Amino acid sequence: EALLYYQEQDPIKGIYIDFTHYDHQLNYSRTIDGYTYLKAQGMDLLYSMGPTERDMLRTYVEQDQMPVVGSQAREDSYNFPWIFNITTTQMWQGEAPLAWIMETWDYAGKGRAPKIGHQGYPLNSTDQEQLAIDKVLADPAYAGKFVWVGKDVAVMSNTAWSTSYQKFKDCDYVFISTTGNMIATFVSQMRDLGYKGAFVTNGDGFSGYF
Repeated sequence: EALLYYQEQDPIKGIYIDFTHYDHQLNYSRTIDGYTYLKAQGMDLLYSMGPTERDMLRTYVEQDQMPVVGSQAREDSYNFPWIFNITTTQMWQGEAPLAWIMETWDYAGKGRAPKIGHQGYPLNSTDQEQLAIDKVLADPAYAGKFVWVGKDVAVMSNTAWSTSYQKFKDCDYVFISTTGNMIATFVSQMRDLGYKGAFVTNGDGFSGYF
């Protein structure tokens, strides 16, 4: 949508963006082939959402001096000269919302701590977000500030969430570290099944959902 806006509105006069894409279908064996294909199309800049792909392409983009923009970050990528991140790391995106929840929760009025769970998938983004949650859980300063319901890791492309609903139905907040169709079906089915709490996701989650 952003690229289409620039093409249609022409806010920078005389600059035209030609957008070519390659869908690797979350199959990382297709990552290098995808980069080779896009480079053959005359690519001048690569947008790659996930940090896993960018890790796999580091040698290639350094050799080609190809700027890469990504919307998920890992801390080690900040020291790599050809990678530019437009969001903070997954860990920071997990830790900051937890801090906000504990700062704004009405402990006196509700008479209890908030219940929190985490729905993820078997990728590094889920691992990084869970590391942030584990860091807070291990901090004595936050003891008793929230009730940890647990984490569920679904298989890739899962679209049936009744089991997750049973696990998280009493949560006040569910952190979601999936994207695409998984987050869309998770949110809609959780609501249809009766979940009344809030959903919390990272910079890629709901922006892709909407």
